[in-house]
Amino acid sequence: MKKLLLIHLIILLIQAPVLADTGSNSFTKEINFKDNMSFGATYDNKYSPETLSQSGTIFTKYKKNRLTLNTSYKNSELTAFGQQFRGIFSFSPEYRINDKLSFQGVYSRNIADRSNKNEVIFTLRPFKDDRMDFNVGAGQVYYEDATPMRSQFNFSTRFKF
Repeated sequence: MKKLLLIHLIILLIQAPVLADTGSNSFTKEINFKDNMSFGATYDNKYSPETLSQSGTIFTKYKKNRLTLNTSYKNSELTAFGQQFRGIFSFSPEYRINDKLSFQGVYSRNIADRSNKNEVIFTLRPFKDDRMDFNVGAGQVYYEDATPMRSQFNFSTRFKF
């Protein structure tokens, strides 16, 4: 009996890290309309032992030559009834200067905390495809109430294998 109990304890200790895993899932469906326009939706799910978050996003994209216009509305799925449909609306024009360098402005409105965010992002793509991106951005968040304005500076690198 003691051996059986010890074996069960060892199995539980081995499985404990598996029970504490975190992860995320994402699903996107995009429909191309004509040559330059597309519509779509994204569903994101992130989980860990202590939290669960789900969000849905609807978006549109318009591409013409070197100019791209993106709009989206993102809403959290697990909110209180009074906070539903108080997500983030964003508009982001992007201009590709050449095949390697682009300039993007992101303007977003968070309806829940009544804030506006303005961001400027420069992107460098060293290859002709999207295998690697280097991004440098700066932005500010303005609140409608007495909360002080926040500034941010971002660096990011993305690799696609």
